[in-house]
Amino acid sequence: MKFQFASLALFVLASSVSAVEYLASPTTAWAGSVAGNIEAGNSVSVTPDDLHVVTTTSNGIMYVNSAADGSPVTTVTPADVGLPVETECTSGVEFFEYDGSTYAVYAVYHEPTNKSYIVYASGEGFETKQASQELKGKAVGTPVVSSDGALVYINSNVNNLGIFNVLLTSTKAHFFIDENAWDSPRAVSGRFGPIGIYHNPSEGFYNIDNKSGVGNTNDILFWANDLPIGATGNQGGARYVFQVPIGWSDGDSAAGFDVLPAQVNGWSTETAPALWNQGKSAIFGVTRNAFKAWVQYGGDDPKWQDGFNAEVAATSDGRGFPRWSAPRTTPVVTADDGSGYIVAGLAGAGPDSPALHILSAADLAVIDTFNVGGAITEAIYAQPVLSLDKDVVFWMSSGENLLHATDLPPNDKTGVQSKYTVPLDSTNKVEGHMSLSSDGVYLYIGDTDGNLAKYAVAEEGTGSPTASPAPSMTPTASPTVAPVAATPAPTTSAKPSAAASEAPSVGPTSSSAPTLITDAPTVSPTVKDSMAPSTIPTALPTPSPVPETPAPVAPVPVDTPGPSASPTPEESESPTSSSAAVSTMFTLCAAVAAALYL
Repeated sequence: MKFQFASLALFVLASSVSAVEYLASPTTAWAGSVAGNIEAGNSVSVTPDDLHVVTTTSNGIMYVNSAADGSPVTTVTPADVGLPVETECTSGVEFFEYDGSTYAVYAVYHEPTNKSYIVYASGEGFETKQASQELKGKAVGTPVVSSDGALVYINSNVNNLGIFNVLLTSTKAHFFIDENAWDSPRAVSGRFGPIGIYHNPSEGFYNIDNKSGVGNTNDILFWANDLPIGATGNQGGARYVFQVPIGWSDGDSAAGFDVLPAQVNGWSTETAPALWNQGKSAIFGVTRNAFKAWVQYGGDDPKWQDGFNAEVAATSDGRGFPRWSAPRTTPVVTADDGSGYIVAGLAGAGPDSPALHILSAADLAVIDTFNVGGAITEAIYAQPVLSLDKDVVFWMSSGENLLHATDLPPNDKTGVQSKYTVPLDSTNKVEGHMSLSSDGVYLYIGDTDGNLAKYAVAEEGTGSPTASPAPSMTPTASPTVAPVAATPAPTTSAKPSAAASEAPSVGPTSSSAPTLITDAPTVSPTVKDSMAPSTIPTALPTPSPVPETPAPVAPVPVDTPGPSASPTPEESESPTSSSAAVSTMFTLCAAVAAALYL
């Protein structure tokens, strides 16, 4: 009988998963199709219970299939919820729990009226279907949801001006609307990009116009301006912060709700930022194929209203295609404590230019890059997917049907390395976001022609999650369920003084009697001065990073090199039959584990 120090140390340190045994190349478990195109911003998302695969398509229809064999379960069409048939969708799906029900939500847009809607599907098979009250303009990205499920957030754009929308899950109606967040010296009049969200941060990492996030552990939202319609070059924008006030709970009024313009910047973005480090660090993919980040692991500055302290600039021949383009996907952060890496897909660029960066989360140092060759490197639209043990990233560029699996340090101690690059069954482009089963065994992918497939990428029974807790972070491409009543209710401040009106009870309807909510809610939404009206949406928010170990990370200055690979664990000798020898071996293992933890 032989033991390894690595195995015992990982157990003592409460590793997030057991060892994953990856296949040499993926194998097809099943293949199917939906009657719609899966395009940029759409997603093929497996439910958190692994029972269903939910797919959004560009025609506004959501398809629900069995994850076991791909057989159809139900569809959600615009007509089902009383909406015009001529809708379009550039949204993925987000799952959450609220009031004992599991929901899937996505956004659709009706161009003739310049209105958008959130579509809600709930129930065991998502058979209960509803649409929200109408939103002005074109919705941007995928809705994000509060950690208690009570609030749904999404930005929309009207005539190059952004609107921040908050809807109540209980009524499917507007609760708060900010139509002039740009009316500030810290803001720029322009379109909004999609929202990034971090659930239950350590506090709000900002101090803007005498409004501070100190002590506020409610979910924090962060976004920036997108380029104007028809832009032919880089243009500056601004970034924005929103956090529900301390003490707010479902049923209260929107008193104290406010969008805070953080600061003007010389760039724009098409995607939501990724957030990590207990909600204190963030990274945007920005115009000219670059990245800007706030990496902070100990001090008080820079906060989000201050300038970023780390960046990655594109090479002269890799500034995007066209040259002012921004990356089309939110970066993926591998560890919340900053000890890991950031996987960043790039916009299309010149011949043999990089398609994917592997960056240090400590200082954004470029660890390695990958390209896919060809006259023009196509942009990555499908969100890269991190394996369960965070040792491998799966990714595709839109101009090919090749699935890339790339090893990340410290899985390969000598650096980043390709595990395999293989063609998929379909020959069409992949632009919609992929997702991974909860056990890390199956990868779900859809192409622009509506073909779906379930691929086995690891051996069954390996990589099983342990009981180690993990923080809830979004944006995500493979959505996670937000726990009910997970938002803290700090006692350091009273609830907003405005009396809360009781929201109307709009009960869910069955699939045979869909409901479209058209009347204004009894609780009048708070609207910050109206303005004029929008446009092109963007990509889906990013997978929630999970810390690899509970070990704290010391502050890391920006100009330091990236994190080094962990030392290779040594293998212990086989124990003898003596009980004393066995006891000595376990004592030694425990000592090593404790030393590693410290």
